[in-house]
Amino acid sequence: MMKRSEFDKLNQLEQIDFVNKQLKQGTSLTQICKDIDIARSTLRKRFEKTGYTFNKEHNKYELAVATKIVRFTSNLCKGSGTLQKLDCSFCCYRPLHSEFRQSLLY
Repeated sequence: MMKRSEFDKLNQLEQIDFVNKQLKQGTSLTQICKDIDIARSTLRKRFEKTGYTFNKEHNKYELAVATKIVRFTSNLCKGSGTLQKLDCSFCCYRPLHSEFRQSLLY
């Protein structure tokens, strides 16, 4: 079991690797946080800063990509034939598929 002081000395990728290994061994995220003595929200915020989110389906933290959703409308009815940006305020994170993530590493 790792102490909080030891955990905090790890860089963020090492922290994510540690947590994912514990999850793979069957330890729950709640139990990992209790053992380390860290709040789940603190862990989540730390990992999100480096682009990682928890994937419940895979039961691990995975690299996510920010996807900005932008809506456009055509101005063809006015005869200009151009697209005008209407709204780009919505942003969400989506987990990267492992094949795509690997291609980013090389």
